[in-house]
Formats: sequence, structure tokens, C-alpha cells
Amino acid sequence: DVSLVYGGDEFHLRGAFTFDEGLVLTTVSPSIISSMTDNSVAVTGAAFRSSPELVCDLSGTLIDAAWIHSSEVICKIPSLLRPGKHSLSVSNNGQDFSTALEFRVLDPFLLTSLDPALGFRDRVVNLTLHGQNLEGLDGLACLLNSHYAAPAHYVDSTTITCPMIPMRFDDNTTEVSVELTLNGVSFSRGDPLIYSIVDFSVDTIFPTSGAITGRTPVTLQLKGSTRFVRWCHFGDFKVPAVARRDSLLCLSPRSAFAGDVKIGLGFDESNVHTTNSKYTYLPQPLFSRMDPMNGPELGNTLVLIAGSGFVNSEGLGCYFGDKLVVAEVLKSGSEVVCATPPMKPGRYTVRFTPNGVDTMRVPWQFTFDGVVDVLRVSPSHGSATSELSVLGKGFIDTDSLACRYTPASLLTRALFVSSSQVICETPKLVELPAIDTWTGVGVEISLNGVDFSTAAASFIYVPPAKIAWIEPAEGPTRGGTVVQVRGNNFHSINHMPRCVFGGKSVHAVVVSASKILCTSPPREMTGLVTFDVTLNGQDYICTRDVFGSSCLDGQRMFGYHSTANLLSIDPTSGPFTGQTAVNVKGHFHYTGLSTNANLETKLSRLSLSMRFLSVV
Repeated sequence: DVSLVYGGDEFHLRGAFTFDEGLVLTTVSPSIISSMTDNSVAVTGAAFRSSPELVCDLSGTLIDAAWIHSSEVICKIPSLLRPGKHSLSVSNNGQDFSTALEFRVLDPFLLTSLDPALGFRDRVVNLTLHGQNLEGLDGLACLLNSHYAAPAHYVDSTTITCPMIPMRFDDNTTEVSVELTLNGVSFSRGDPLIYSIVDFSVDTIFPTSGAITGRTPVTLQLKGSTRFVRWCHFGDFKVPAVARRDSLLCLSPRSAFAGDVKIGLGFDESNVHTTNSKYTYLPQPLFSRMDPMNGPELGNTLVLIAGSGFVNSEGLGCYFGDKLVVAEVLKSGSEVVCATPPMKPGRYTVRFTPNGVDTMRVPWQFTFDGVVDVLRVSPSHGSATSELSVLGKGFIDTDSLACRYTPASLLTRALFVSSSQVICETPKLVELPAIDTWTGVGVEISLNGVDFSTAAASFIYVPPAKIAWIEPAEGPTRGGTVVQVRGNNFHSINHMPRCVFGGKSVHAVVVSASKILCTSPPREMTGLVTFDVTLNGQDYICTRDVFGSSCLDGQRMFGYHSTANLLSIDPTSGPFTGQTAVNVKGHFHYTGLSTNANLETKLSRLSLSMRFLSVV
């Protein structure tokens, strides 16, 4: 109790005065704090009392204190303290203070750089933080993305290291902030340090193959950003990478061998991410032949390029001029075939590309021909020995000029006459089904032996005509002898049948399929001449065509003799019962056409046989 004595009077005061045990301080934690932030330090000791007067003394400045229990209080340290050593004591009544303990106030460490500044998501790396006046302090740690703490390892006054484990962060995290903390409080300053997590996974690669000679521009689309990529690795070889807005461009290096290599991407000399993508080195193609070397301007001609080193790969194709078409490899890499695109008529350079990017010039050019149009054929009908004159436009004199007969698709040779006419040989009889009726076919023209005109002219096959005999087989030089031609398969189309006597053509009349009549023309000389018949004005039953085809029937001959001159007959009359021997005198010409030559005379309308005795 407390009382006040004044003179002889004693006054008792309310309340009581407590005598405490002496305050004893043992620790201050943390013993080092940042000058830049408000801090709370825990002071441990004995005889702390919970009272309104509980206070801490910071180097002569009273600061708030919070009682925890009799052996611990919390002193609230303000920010912006002068760096250095400071004393700290505690008082239960605001007047009597304990013996002071020291702690340090430090400015946060100045960090200047981070190495490495980026890395792959699937790799743990050791980060090196560079700074100034760094110290090895207890409770010092690295704080990653303001969330994950990692132990900090002091190396020297300019270097601290800590581990980075990118897998801790979700796939959407591409940048991680890095700072230092001391006992859970931020303890670094300077420009923010950022560690970038890069994803070098390749989404697409084009082309996926290229020549072993290298220098193929390869474009890679990444799933992540391309701005950190500096190198492209093709197997064991690296080349610089050029970053575009959303892709990378790398020129493939030369390779000694054909085959597959892994693609790797790196952001410096040593950090390389090997992707799951591969690149195929292709052998160098060699060219030996191209067929055909011309085709229609409408395109779609299948062009075969023979050689070696062809491989079925993505982007395989052919360039005709500047137009690219898809190609296909045949026969184990010895042939490649591609269909021509539509092009204007002219001659174009042909290039082969194994991947749609690299091109190699083929030693030959391809000519796009104008459209070939077939209008009609002459004759319009004939047998298998016929030669046809095909009329149209756009014909060109080429080594592969050919005719095709549809629907059997039989090919024959063609002779160039002009841009509007070619001559076609018709198929041989052995190449055709037996023809016993009239058969219509289409006639098409090709300039390269492969592509044929879209238009076809109609030609009618007729069964081959044959001559059995002609009667009579002779006549006077004055002409006028009506000759009867007997045989089979005679016809008259377009009214064109003719008989030819030694090169002189006369009109003929087809009486029936087995009979033709024609009149012999006059001739100056006597003797034998060839006799031919044509049913279409062009083909002859017994002659040879321009291709040397043999005549299907034996050659016929017709004899010319001089005109007989009748001088007298004796007797000049006789009984109607006949059998009168009549002696005819005159000038006759015996040609010797037959050993049993018979002469004929006419009495009124009766034809009487005569026996030749002598020439007068």
C-alpha cells in the first residue's frame, strides 16, 4: 500500500504499488531487419508484465510494445531507420528500462542481374543473383513469384544463388519474379528480376525434309514465344535462328548423309531443348528422262521424270513455269510423275521440288500446245486398209504425233501435212474385231501420244470389198466397153465409186453388193493395163497406200486392142434353122489374151460365137 504523510497526518492512497522482479532481456529476433519496411521484433526474457505502461525503447525513442506472455513481448519497429546497430530495451512502467540488447538495421540488398534469365519448363536450374554488398544472413531466402520461397546460398558479396523449379508453376506461367526476403520480409531492391519460362515445343515444321546440300529455309511454329530462340539444331549441327512474329526461320546445314535428325532449339550456346520433331535429309535427285515433253494447254498431262534419288515426302511436286503441282514417286524412287496444270501455249522450264521449297531444274523444257480440234475425216468410210486424211486445226509436227480410234483405243501412226491436216493409218485387220457389218468409230489426234483431242471425227468401217472377176477383160482402144465387176461387199456411200483403167478414172455404178458396172475409157495404145476399183474415192481394192500396206486382193488387168474392120461376109443368108457356116473377112487384132480366144458377132439381136482363124 502507498500512503502520504503530511505533518502529523497520514493519508492512505488508493491502489497499490508493485515491486517487480528485475527485467531481463535474452534475445531479439530477428536480430537484423530492413530499413525500408515496418518490422516487428520478438524480445524474449523474464518478468514482462501486461500493463498499459509496457513500452520499448529504441535507441532513446519509445515505441509500442505488445505483451505476449511473461517471457516475450513484441516491439514494433518503424521503417526508415538509419542503417547500423541499434539498442532495444523494455520497460513495464515506462520509466524503468531493462538492460538493452543490440540489433542491426540494414538497407535491402541491391540486386543488379539474374543469370540465367530464362530456361525450360522441364529443367531445374540454379539461379545466380548478382548485386552489391551482399551478406550471408540467417533467414535470407529467395521469393519466387511472391509465392514460393527457396533457400538462398551466399557465395560472396556480389553473388547469391537459389534453385528454380519451373514445374511448380502452372503451364500458363511464363514469367517468374525473383527477389530476396529476410525472415519473410522483402529484403531486395533494384530493377525487378524476371526469370522467363520458355516453351520450345514445336507445333509445326515446314518443310519436314530437304536436300543434303543444306540451305533449305525451314519454318517452325512454336507453341510458345519465339523471341528467346537464338539457335536451331539439326542433329549435331546448329545454325542461327531468325525470329519472326509467330515463327522461326532456320537454314538447314549441310549433311553428309541422308536420313532423319532431331530438331533442337537453344537460347544460348549450351542450353538446348531437343524437340520431338524430326527433319529428314533427302538424297540429291538425278534426272535421266522426261516423257512426254509436250501436252495440251488444258493441262492434266501425266509427265514422267525418270532418274534416281526420288523420295515420297511432304511437299513433293513439279513446277511448270511458276505453277506448282503435286507429284508422286513410282518404282522405288526411280520415277516421279506429275500432272501438268493449265498453262498458256508456249515452252516452260520444269523444276522438281522434293519438299515444296527447294527446287532443282530438270534438263528439259515442256511445251504447252494449243487446243487440237478434229473437224472431219476423208474419206468418211473405208475398210481396214484405209488411210485417213484428218482435217482440223492446231496440228503440230512432233515425233509423237498419233491417231486413236475409239472406243477400242487403238493407236496408229500419223503423218503431218499441215496445221490443219494429218494423215492417219487405220488399224490392221488383226487388231480389230471381225468386221462383217458397218461399224462407226471416233478418230482423235494426239501431239504427244498421250493426250488426245476432246473432239473426235466419225469414221465408218465397212467390210473389205473383194473382186472375184471382171467381164469382159478386154475392149477396143476407142473405149466404151461396159465392164462388169463381180465380187462382194460393194457399196456406194456419197456416190463416190470409180473404176480405174491404167490410171484413168471413170464413174462406176454399184448395182448390188456383188456387182459393179463401169465403161472403159478410150486409150491410144493397145496392151494390158491395171484395173482398180475404189468405193470411197481414195482407197483402192487392189493398190498400195502411202504406208506400204499390201493389196488385199489379187491385181486385175484389162486388155486394149485395136478396133475390128469388117470387109465382107459369105454367104450373106441362110436358113432360119441355123448351122450355116459364114466366112467373115476383114481386119482383126488378136491380143493373145487367151489361148482359147473367142470372137463374137451380132446378127440382129443374137450374139454368135466366132472362131479366130487368121488376121487379114
